[in-house]
Amino acid sequence: MMFKSIPVLRTDEIINKAFSRSSKIVLKQRGSKSTLMKKRETEMVSRSAEIIIASLQKILDRYPKFGQLDQFTFEMIKILVDVDEIKSELNLINHTINSIIKVKRNSLKKMEKLKDRDSLVAVRKDAYGKYASLLRNLDDISESFNGKREKMKEIPPISSDDYTVVIAGYPNVGKSTLLSKITISRPKIAAYPFTTTGINIGSFVYKYQEIKVIDTPGVLDRPLFQRNEIERKAMSAIAFLANILVFVIDSSDSSLYSIEEQLNLYDELKELFPMPTILVQNKIELSECFKEADVAISSKNGTGIDAFMDMLYSKISSDQTFKEFRKLEYDS
Repeated sequence: MMFKSIPVLRTDEIINKAFSRSSKIVLKQRGSKSTLMKKRETEMVSRSAEIIIASLQKILDRYPKFGQLDQFTFEMIKILVDVDEIKSELNLINHTINSIIKVKRNSLKKMEKLKDRDSLVAVRKDAYGKYASLLRNLDDISESFNGKREKMKEIPPISSDDYTVVIAGYPNVGKSTLLSKITISRPKIAAYPFTTTGINIGSFVYKYQEIKVIDTPGVLDRPLFQRNEIERKAMSAIAFLANILVFVIDSSDSSLYSIEEQLNLYDELKELFPMPTILVQNKIELSECFKEADVAISSKNGTGIDAFMDMLYSKISSDQTFKEFRKLEYDS
């Protein structure tokens, strides 16, 4: 995931690396002792600045450009962190880079006019002190900045650019089992900061296009009035992600929820997610079929899975969005 590649902002490490490496500079060219001494002192000023700048620039370069993110990822970021704060912290890092460049330029300019060792060392030490001071100013934001990075690392590796099937339904109706039956690999369970147990992510291939399948426990498994503010925001974000909604109902006597309760949630989600839907009756080995269901299955023993997949393929094929996804794939 993109956020994992962002380096952690650790000013002590940057300072130590810069000064340690610059102290090991060895000059290969020939010249008088005074000339080589001056060359080494100026190289130390330049090299240490370059190391600091490169370390900070790496953070900026690896940070995603918010205006270029897909809608789902950007909505997730807004749920987890204060975007304006991030922008302010990134601006401070950029300002620090510019200040380091200015100190380096001014120090080298002073050193051009100097010849004696003590004066040159004094200017170099003064530059080092200013470099360190400028980096120390970032200590005020480092904890907050690194904390935001850790939170954003939890965003699932899925985006609005993926064609996605969302599986919903009350708890313990067999959503995760169904997901494992229809995906080509064992579903990945990823941390999801606004759910209670995480998110299951799987995929399958249809007409050479990868189809992502997700189950979002803790978000889509109860009526709207029971969800907290973060979960409601998360649902809005999922609206940017989902292309097809599969709603699973458990009609067995062992279900903790009545058919009426489950159908009410289904109707609510259909209003929130205006997209193709499939109503799946699960656990038919324990219950009779009911007329509202589009397809009846047993995710436990596999009964009806082929019929479900045929229906899902049909929904995908007739979806104009899927046709656009395929066109983009071919065009690229």
